[in-house]
Amino acid sequence: MGYNDIPQIKKLTSEFIDIQNALSQQINQDFQKVFTVANAENCNPTKLRQLADACSVVNVLDPKVKNELLNWFIGIQLSEYFVLFENSDNNVWLDQIDLRYTWFKK
Repeated sequence: MGYNDIPQIKKLTSEFIDIQNALSQQINQDFQKVFTVANAENCNPTKLRQLADACSVVNVLDPKVKNELLNWFIGIQLSEYFVLFENSDNNVWLDQIDLRYTWFKK
């Protein structure tokens, strides 16, 4: 019989996982609210400070939470790039690398 078989430990572990999941969902929603185009004008220093604090929480959560948040954020930051330089376009060839570099510099 391991310590995980103790009812109180099982209950606490379950509650801990539920809290982690709730925090993860709330943090993702908070980031999406601030970083969507429709809500960009609602961004203020208080909300940015809250997101900075949320990043501290993400650092102690399961690493997959951080990876999901980073993948989402990078995806929205690079969405224009993906549209401009998709594989079917002439801009994907090596001789057009200067166009990609110029885009990244801006």
